[in-house]
Amino acid sequence: MGYIQLKTDIPGPNSQALLQQRAEAVTSAFYQSVPIFVKQACGSLVEDVDGNVLIDLAGGIGALGVGHTPEPVVEAINTAS
Repeated sequence: MGYIQLKTDIPGPNSQALLQQRAEAVTSAFYQSVPIFVKQACGSLVEDVDGNVLIDLAGGIGALGVGHTPEPVVEAINTAS
């Protein structure tokens, strides 16, 4: 996932299908700011369900300080388990 890659329009067809399912099943009171569904994330990059790799500018406080899946944190969790 080392760099930005756009394989489809944003949102792609898989994300559009999931957005439709979400609209039918979840109250509109829950707001979704980005119209993608993340498949995996590493560092500052996310890959959506359509294979697009994007810079995560919406991840928020959960990944702000260290990015997604930082190796020292993953090792510490695995050691503690």
